[in-house]
Amino acid sequence: MASGMMCEVHLQLLGRFQVRGNGQEVPPSAFGGRKVRTLLRMLAVRNPDLVTHEILTEALWPDRVPADPVGTIGVLVNRARSALGDPSLIVTGSGGYALGPECTVDIVEYLRFAERARQAGDDHAAVLRACGSALALWGEPLAEDTYSDWARHPRERLQQTQIEICQRAPKGLAGAR
Repeated sequence: MASGMMCEVHLQLLGRFQVRGNGQEVPPSAFGGRKVRTLLRMLAVRNPDLVTHEILTEALWPDRVPADPVGTIGVLVNRARSALGDPSLIVTGSGGYALGPECTVDIVEYLRFAERARQAGDDHAAVLRACGSALALWGEPLAEDTYSDWARHPRERLQQTQIEICQRAPKGLAGAR
């Protein structure tokens, strides 16, 4: 994907981690290493918020911090930008980074559908639509980060939301997934 500018990028955190740009998957090898992909997942989990250098450092190097963590994070961000083909997809802020507005993340969509199901009240058709849309997106959250400390809270929150959706979904719909 680095050969052309991307209009929109979608990050998938439910199920196997994927980055799709202009409808095509960016191959994992384009990122130049797993730390770059971990950095992208961290930005996606906190989208649209800025993720500070300190948070990124703790998560990326839980055992041994490099001599210049901020500089090393900058290198990882540059690799991610190169793989995405558009530097504006990762925004530099004061003391950290965030995904740009052209990036969409499946967990944001998933949580939006879950909220619609909650707000639908007794409107069974609306509950059915919202739960069905959420269930269609579901996959193991942050599967590559199952044992990472930074991913524990987001994974637990998503798994709890999945339980709520399955309880809220009309009979038969939750069992179909």
